[in-house]
Amino acid sequence: LDRSSAASDVYKRQIQIMPNNNRLAVGEQMVLSVVFFPDNTTDKKVTYESLNDSIATVNTNGVVTGIQPGMVKVAVETSNGIRAYKDIVVYLKLG
Repeated sequence: LDRSSAASDVYKRQIQIMPNNNRLAVGEQMVLSVVFFPDNTTDKKVTYESLNDSIATVNTNGVVTGIQPGMVKVAVETSNGIRAYKDIVVYLKLG
C-alpha cells in the first residue's frame, strides 16, 4: 500500500494545555497553548471557554485574564470534540 500519495488528514487523539503553571494574579494575563498528540495533527483549531467568567476570562486566542481571586477551569475543545481542562488559581498580588 503506497501511502505517500494519500491526502489523508491526521486526527488529534489527545491534547495537553500549556503552560504547566496554573497561578495567575488578578489583573494579569497568561497565554494558553495546546500541544496535540499526534503532533502532526492537520486541524489544530480549538475553542476556549472559562467556566466562571467572574474569576477569569479567556479570549479566542487563549489569553486568560485574572478577574478576582478564586479557582476556575478553562475548557479547551478541538474541532473533533476532544475536550481538556486547565485548573487556574487566581490570586491577589500583595504589594
